[in-house]
Amino acid sequence: MKNPVQEVTEEHEIIKKYLGLLWLFYKIDNVKVKDIKEVLDFFSIFADKCHHGKEEDYLFPIVKKKCQKEDKKLVSELLSEHKRGRKFRKLMLESLKNLDLRRYSFNKNAKNYVFLMKVHIAKEDNILFPKMNFCLNEEEKNALKKGFAKVEKKTGKGIHKKYEKLFEKLYKTYSKIE
Repeated sequence: MKNPVQEVTEEHEIIKKYLGLLWLFYKIDNVKVKDIKEVLDFFSIFADKCHHGKEEDYLFPIVKKKCQKEDKKLVSELLSEHKRGRKFRKLMLESLKNLDLRRYSFNKNAKNYVFLMKVHIAKEDNILFPKMNFCLNEEEKNALKKGFAKVEKKTGKGIHKKYEKLFEKLYKTYSKIE
């Protein structure tokens, strides 16, 4: 089984791909609403329920319990960013209902979401996660692995492959338009 910190770090790679796709949608006028909804579904199911679920339910509580004051402050900041990200996703989804405001509202919130998540991922990958590799003992790593497995089971088997395939399809379609 994989190191749990490595697992959440690797999940950032697909999330960054989808952030790139969302940025592409920001720049293109003729994106199908169905495709936007599929990308927002990825952010809701994979990035939030699966990835953030692992962090919020299992990883961050260990950090809060075990680590230094600045790490606890960083976790509070990251949790706040998760909430702000949910708000931007909700606003993007709502913007799809109103044709007159769609481009402006969607673009504004897509841009905010992409910037927020890129900074968020950098904080985790470059500050928090490297520290976690050193401060977690084997018992805690095993507890995280079990917790992460529960999250994976809850979000559905094959979710990683599903969204890899979807990314390939959408990227192939829209990278030509740019």
